[in-house]
Amino acid sequence: MDKIDKYIEELVNREIQEPDRYKKVVENALKHPRARIRIYKYQVLRVLSVACTVTIMIGGTAFAGVIAYKKVWQEPEEYSYQELQEMLANVEIPKSDREGLLTEDEAKEKAYEILNNLGYENQEIISLELKKDINQEGGEYYSMKTDTNEEKGYDIKINARTGELNSFTDKELVYKNISIDTIEDDTAKQYANKILADSNFDENNYKFACCEEIDYISEKEPIEMWNAKYYKEYNDVYNPYESVNINFLVSNGDLEIESITKESNGEYAGNPVEISKEEAVEVAKNKEMEFTSNEISSVTVELGIRKMNAYIYKLENNMQIQNNNIDNHIIDTIDSEEARNVWIITIKHNKNEETNSDLDRIKGKSKKYYIDTTTKEILGGEELIK
Repeated sequence: MDKIDKYIEELVNREIQEPDRYKKVVENALKHPRARIRIYKYQVLRVLSVACTVTIMIGGTAFAGVIAYKKVWQEPEEYSYQELQEMLANVEIPKSDREGLLTEDEAKEKAYEILNNLGYENQEIISLELKKDINQEGGEYYSMKTDTNEEKGYDIKINARTGELNSFTDKELVYKNISIDTIEDDTAKQYANKILADSNFDENNYKFACCEEIDYISEKEPIEMWNAKYYKEYNDVYNPYESVNINFLVSNGDLEIESITKESNGEYAGNPVEISKEEAVEVAKNKEMEFTSNEISSVTVELGIRKMNAYIYKLENNMQIQNNNIDNHIIDTIDSEEARNVWIITIKHNKNEETNSDLDRIKGKSKKYYIDTTTKEILGGEELIK
């Protein structure tokens, strides 16, 4: 080894203090929710820091640069139902978490405003409870009812921090004898857009995705109801974990709203797209060849936003034919509410080779891979339903 090689080796192996700007990136990527009760235990195994030192020899002067990446994959953790029950036992909101929350009167005021906008004037809120979604940081909400009878009145939930609507439900609609007006798709979309605006949602934050008729089983007879979906979009890609769902119908010219539900269980990380689609395809295909020798018939790629899941992990560890609660244990929980930019790689097989092994048959199915656009990790995937 000559002097230059030795010098480069010493630089690469030298412990280097990471600049603050990289620490901030890492902290965002490995967001640790604090001060809240959680179902899931937090553990990051596979955390790797890669430092690359570039040395340029010009006139005897060396320049060193640092690029630091932290892996974001989190292994599923196994725990028993008894542990889960113990964690769920204490769900009281501590006083420290109540700072900055709306008062009961402020929450009622927000609820009345939304009810009036939706056309439900002269309602009286007769019960109010402060609750917490333990799966979500900042998940405190006020649950309010307009009737003590579970089959009557309206239920409305308001975010206790922002005052935004979490959900609205008409408890009586299912028991009504309803005649349905036939309306066109464009008219249904107009109704849905009005409901979104009347619910005090910022229409610039939620983009219309679809509006379609769905089956709704009422107490009297099955009917067709309209379902509209809205998603938050980032760089023209929607986040499936931040959405508003609206179920409604029109009867004798009157708008009837069955429910409005806001979903927010995957905060967008905004990680950059630094890995090419070709690199992502290579990662997915290499992993697929570890699972099966079935011939690949097609590979398609799209940019998406997804959270981590245990699908590929379970295939890697031969766990896919087991029940999730085998031996009274949960085995596929990943503690992450972060939604990241991923390349979604769809790999299809024309047919599966004959096999006597259930595990090989499952591994050989067509599937989707989620490849992180920043770290090139496999964050999960899903079985492709043909």
